[in-house]
Amino acid sequence: MYKGKNSTSVAKAKTYYKSCMDKQAVESLGIVPALELIKQLGSWTVTSDPVSGTWQESSWNFLDSLLVIHKLNLPAFFHLTVGQDDMHSDQNIITFQQSGLTLGEREEYTGNHTEKYKTAFLGFSTRMGELLGGDNSTRDKMTKVYDLEKSLAEIFMPKEELVDPVAIYHKMTLEEFQTIIGSQFTVKTHVDKLFKANIPLSEEIVVYTVDYFKSLAASSKHPRVKCWPTI
Repeated sequence: MYKGKNSTSVAKAKTYYKSCMDKQAVESLGIVPALELIKQLGSWTVTSDPVSGTWQESSWNFLDSLLVIHKLNLPAFFHLTVGQDDMHSDQNIITFQQSGLTLGEREEYTGNHTEKYKTAFLGFSTRMGELLGGDNSTRDKMTKVYDLEKSLAEIFMPKEELVDPVAIYHKMTLEEFQTIIGSQFTVKTHVDKLFKANIPLSEEIVVYTVDYFKSLAASSKHPRVKCWPTI
């Protein structure tokens, strides 16, 4: 109840709070929810059991897994969302921008304290991987994860280039964006499946980090990045 009226939003908030506070249920579930999520993504080379499944190169598809991640509103490789149009506040629009780094900031992979952050990254991720069932190869695999993220960080647009909302506002059609991101990734197919709609190539979108997507497209041919990887 909110001011004497039923409120579904308040009810959902209460349910969410109670689920987080139910420590007994959380403890009883253990790592099973995490392993089930891994299975949704097509399994993982770090884990291999009946819950998470066993990763198979022949059946795994990066773009299918990326779609699942974006449906969960997680920003892998880039952030894709629908939000208020900065230039037309009465309208909503699809937006794309760089995202997907575990450490959050580009400078944490490329700055003066890189080794400190890398050590912390590998320590934490290796321990998490081992808790999920990983073996003594887990650290090597997490090093590959770090190397991939570092290569993405290197093509990130610096924060100082993103402070002007007018300068970073690039409105274009899906078709125009496709020419920027390259043939490795079919934008229309991805957004159609994500939003469960037939979105025309003429649909206008906003791309905030154009240079990042240009570099991402170019990196798909780079042996170190390989754009759409398997780790």
